[in-house]
Amino acid sequence: MRCHTQRVLLTLLAFASTAHALVAPRPHVVATAHALVAPRPKVTAHCRTALAATPTEPPPNPIAQDAPIYALAAALQAVPIVLQSKESHYVFFLGLATATVYLSSRACSLAPPEAEPLTLKQAALAPVLASASLFSLYVLIKYLSIDPSLGYRLLTSTFAGGAAALVISEAVDAVSDDERASVVAPVLSIIVVALYLGADALSLSVEAKTVLANFLGWSLALLAPRTVPLRSFKVGAALLGGLFLYDIFFVFGSDVMMTVATKIDAPVVLKAPNPIGSASPYALLGLGDVALPSLLVSFLGRYGDVRGERVWRRAATGAYA
Repeated sequence: MRCHTQRVLLTLLAFASTAHALVAPRPHVVATAHALVAPRPKVTAHCRTALAATPTEPPPNPIAQDAPIYALAAALQAVPIVLQSKESHYVFFLGLATATVYLSSRACSLAPPEAEPLTLKQAALAPVLASASLFSLYVLIKYLSIDPSLGYRLLTSTFAGGAAALVISEAVDAVSDDERASVVAPVLSIIVVALYLGADALSLSVEAKTVLANFLGWSLALLAPRTVPLRSFKVGAALLGGLFLYDIFFVFGSDVMMTVATKIDAPVVLKAPNPIGSASPYALLGLGDVALPSLLVSFLGRYGDVRGERVWRRAATGAYA
């Protein structure tokens, strides 16, 4: 189980870049994502245990309860398409990132109750593993003239498709009692991934490409924190602190991050088209800046739930913003 936890962490580290993911999803994680879209109970047994006020009361559905915030997140994804200005970018990134962190902290955990929690040693190794992965991509691109983007794009798109299917499936469950409606989720996710991968061949507009990429990336950011069992504030702080320093070095202390970011295109960022004539075609926010802080916000939220104090989740979300 510890090996499984480490592999899940490696996948989550794929989102630690401020521009692009650094570690390709492991095959078992992709298989897990596909398994998640199969018809399932409205609320998992693990989530039911955490949410039910008493053993006889039906557990509340957090997806249905947070429907207005999900609607806000969906609306925010249209902002960079309708408005393409610096001010609108701030609204888009800040609003969507904060809403995603809050929603992820409220959604049911996808880690089994018996899963071993993330350890301090694993948290300390995270920046080392991320650095090795990023530098490997850098060497392939700059010194060996090997383009890893196609394979990387396919792998991350497959994982993103599984995440999107889960997000759609949970949304359908929240509004419909018909179990047959769950077949809609995998079909829609396959269509989204196919359109994303075939955007250039289909001559889709920049706006359409942005919508597809952002939805897949947002689904990943919403799903990833739910797969890692974090049960210690110290471990969460160590993980975020180490990756914070890693991010600073590779973004500002070298050309490694920018070299990789400009060569690999995958659904691992939230992006907004810049106005015509800008130095860069897109403004970007890496999913690591959303998914990784969600781990700590989720932990604090659960701690507050046990104490019956909602202020913990709200304060943590506000601090993140």
